[in-house]
Amino acid sequence: MDAVTLEGFLTAIAIGPVTVNPEQWLPHVFGSGPNNTMPEFPAIKRFELVVKFIMRFYSSAIMIFEIAPEKFSPSLSFCEHLVFDRPI
Repeated sequence: MDAVTLEGFLTAIAIGPVTVNPEQWLPHVFGSGPNNTMPEFPAIKRFELVVKFIMRFYSSAIMIFEIAPEKFSPSLSFCEHLVFDRPI
């Protein structure tokens, strides 16, 4: 999952009507299979660092919607090869 997709995913979880625990959604961030098992990491420290970053991202999404939702501004994914002034 790239950073823009991660932001959208975490924002949806943060503002959803039901609380979803990280144990439920975190495996999806890593693109796990149907059994939702976490991928293996070469070292526990690497795993902890990645999860810490993702949880910070999640916490910031929650915080912005609790404090000032009007200030939320999603990241944009930019593709140089797209041309918007031509009909499809």
